[in-house]
Amino acid sequence: MNYLINKDRRLSQKEKEKMLNQAVANAEIEGFIFTDEDKKTIMDIFDKKISREQVIMQLQQKSAERIRAANGL
Repeated sequence: MNYLINKDRRLSQKEKEKMLNQAVANAEIEGFIFTDEDKKTIMDIFDKKISREQVIMQLQQKSAERIRAANGL
């Protein structure tokens, strides 16, 4: 089972998913939009499959693409 180290204990995959869903819900209240693909990308950082910097770049790029599409560009 995959674990994320948090303070002095490990988190199970289910606990990580719960944390992600809570964080996404809070961000969506502020007007941000997350797709299932976005959530998978964020889980990849928890599992150390991708760096934080790579995640940030991917999310910025996707956000810019969505904005361009929404504005018909």
